[in-house]
Amino acid sequence: MISEQFCQWLENKNFGTYGTDIFDTFMPNSPHNLIMVEDVSAPNISESSSLKIDLFAIKIYVRNSITQTCKNTILNIHKNFIGFGGEKLISGGDTISMVFVDQPIYNIGKDDEGRSVYTVIYNVRVQSTGDAYRL
Repeated sequence: MISEQFCQWLENKNFGTYGTDIFDTFMPNSPHNLIMVEDVSAPNISESSSLKIDLFAIKIYVRNSITQTCKNTILNIHKNFIGFGGEKLISGGDTISMVFVDQPIYNIGKDDEGRSVYTVIYNVRVQSTGDAYRL
């Protein structure tokens, strides 16, 4: 839902290249160092049906073979995103009105190949253009 726009926003902010080392809802085994974003909830506030306001949760994973680089990357994403609001994530996208931390940044540990993985979950309040998120 909002994860694809967030992946494009990450690319615009020079965190990587969407489809190369930034992925939407899919974490391939390669490359070793990547960012993955997934939607973890559908619109879930009562105003959603009448005011074109939605609240989504997105989960961000950062994986890197160097633990400190992994941590620094997710902290930099957080610093760039936590104060975001009042504008569109990407040109032609939806307006983000507020960003809330649902689950703070934490270290998941190392994967089977010894790469560090950090994650964070944000609730994102969106003023939608059209009815793209409604049944």
